[in-house]
Amino acid sequence: LTFMRAEEDFGSEDIEEAAPFLARERGDRRREGESASWRDSKALLATMMLVSFVVVCYYTLFQGSVVVDKVLGYHSKKTDDPCKFDLDERERVAIFQQAQENFNSWDLALRSLDAEKVSALYAKDISFLPTLSPNFVRTDAEEEQYFAKFVLKHPQAEVEEDKVQSFGTDALLHSGLYNFRVNTTLTDFLVLNARFTFFWRVIDGDWRIIHHHSSLVPAEPKVQLGEFVIGQQPTSAKHAKKDATDMSFLGPICSFDLNKSERTDMYFKARHNFKLWADALRSLNPDEVSALYATDVSFLPTLSDQYVVSDRDEERYFAHFLLKHPVPVIVDDKVQALGSEALLHTGLYDFVVNTTDGGPRLVVHARFSFLWRDFSGEWKIVHHHSSLLPTVDVANFP
Repeated sequence: LTFMRAEEDFGSEDIEEAAPFLARERGDRRREGESASWRDSKALLATMMLVSFVVVCYYTLFQGSVVVDKVLGYHSKKTDDPCKFDLDERERVAIFQQAQENFNSWDLALRSLDAEKVSALYAKDISFLPTLSPNFVRTDAEEEQYFAKFVLKHPQAEVEEDKVQSFGTDALLHSGLYNFRVNTTLTDFLVLNARFTFFWRVIDGDWRIIHHHSSLVPAEPKVQLGEFVIGQQPTSAKHAKKDATDMSFLGPICSFDLNKSERTDMYFKARHNFKLWADALRSLNPDEVSALYATDVSFLPTLSDQYVVSDRDEERYFAHFLLKHPVPVIVDDKVQALGSEALLHTGLYDFVVNTTDGGPRLVVHARFSFLWRDFSGEWKIVHHHSSLLPTVDVANFP
């Protein structure tokens, strides 16, 4: 094109004289083009290296812990199990230590003999199933009244065995076995072997108890059901006739990041989950019951002194329990939603069961704590604490 333009401007005779100059100009332009191309290539290469560096840094900082966990064996059979994979190993250790600190704070408050100090550790909106009371406590006023009587026993608590299941860095479930030393007179005391479930959550910057279930360890040999029978018919039959659309029957529902409509949905989700569990019991198939429990589970059964922390032991318990042909019916309950993927379902229920001598079916009054979690659309029980309804009151104990 340059030569054509030169021929038009100067004529063919002058082309020979201009040729060296034109060739040099064309070479300069080619080199300039190559130089610009090389500059563009270097810029593209630098950009690609920068992007690669950012990706490597992100993976190392935020995803590397998963690889470390797998190498070290810190993983469960269910790779989507939130109790194992919400946090890395360092964070899980920190949450376990936090649970110990929380428990120590609670024990020190008990030892202070100040019911207000104990009550200050509980959230305003709670669910509480006490060791020495048949009441289902759902307000801070009721909970403080209970501790006003309980601290008169000069209680001292000590953990024997426990497990911590984390739900992010600001919520945890702490369960297990503990002993209470309580005074019977000014000089005498006795030791109560008991079981506990605490659910702690950070509220306004402080760790608070939103659920507490404490029960005496079932006696050995296994509890004789006849000792706890009040009547021959389920006392909760009147509740079964309640209209499911009657929202006044729901009772208070804790608000954690959900609006009223969503909390209502979670209540019905809890009731639906409970029905699945009750239907599995009616099937008399321990495998069907066990399938509702997460692999990483904590379980304090109604009629066993064992603290179950594996799905195999939980299935073994139900293999024996189902021989009684249990039929559970909710008497009173409360749902505390933990976002849209987890919920606490607690309250009172009755079991209608067979007797060992083939007599009339009996009613056992009990209390329950279920912690359900959504695993990729499938709800599983990650914690279950079931205990017989206490027959004594703290004011009259021992």
